[in-house]
Amino acid sequence: MSYFITGTDTGVGKTLVSCALLHAFAAQGKRVVGFKPVAAGCDDNYHNDDAQRLLLASNVLASYGQVNPYCFVHPVAPHIAARDSGVRIEMSRILTSYHELAGQSDEVIVEGAGGFLVPLNEKKDSADLASLADEDAGDWKRYPGFEAWYDVLKTTLSKDDVRIFLRRSLRDRVAEARGKEFVTDLTDDVQLQRAALEAVKRSGTDPKTLPEYASFAEKVERAELEKKDPSKEAAPSK
Repeated sequence: MSYFITGTDTGVGKTLVSCALLHAFAAQGKRVVGFKPVAAGCDDNYHNDDAQRLLLASNVLASYGQVNPYCFVHPVAPHIAARDSGVRIEMSRILTSYHELAGQSDEVIVEGAGGFLVPLNEKKDSADLASLADEDAGDWKRYPGFEAWYDVLKTTLSKDDVRIFLRRSLRDRVAEARGKEFVTDLTDDVQLQRAALEAVKRSGTDPKTLPEYASFAEKVERAELEKKDPSKEAAPSK
């Protein structure tokens, strides 16, 4: 089992909570290990204080490099620290360390870097993220590193449920950066979707032929059919 510990910002107590969980699980006789994929701000030996605290609270024999695959000197956002160091943060390296730790422990406590939604690399720039905040077509695959992050969460929520939560947080960040709140949300506002689809239909156009409506037209149609007759489900289009 794995737990992902995050927060709204840096310095809010993520390491304190992570270590407390490690000690609590260890007291139950479980094999536990902390994991901080990326850390910014380290000593002359390239060791981060938070990662070292996680290592000390673990009872599984692991190297510092496994517990903290990426550590940068300057205490700034990971993608900036990596850029300044001439390094690109790769999910494959992080996942390799994670799977090594998970293979020898019962509980892995994963501590995130900084605040929630802090970017790890520059694969997606601010314009791309703003675009996802505006409209993501209900597709979690559009978010960089989503599947790997979802696997670490070990949540019972569906990928779409997590996508909705992630996008709401992203929209709050983008709205704050723009200095303007979002007024509508055509991606996840079902009532707005129905109204838009009805308007398009009245114009004599099939919403499914329009890219901006096709992503949710079938879903809304299926929901309407199930509402009229719960015993029947609309067959998905091929």
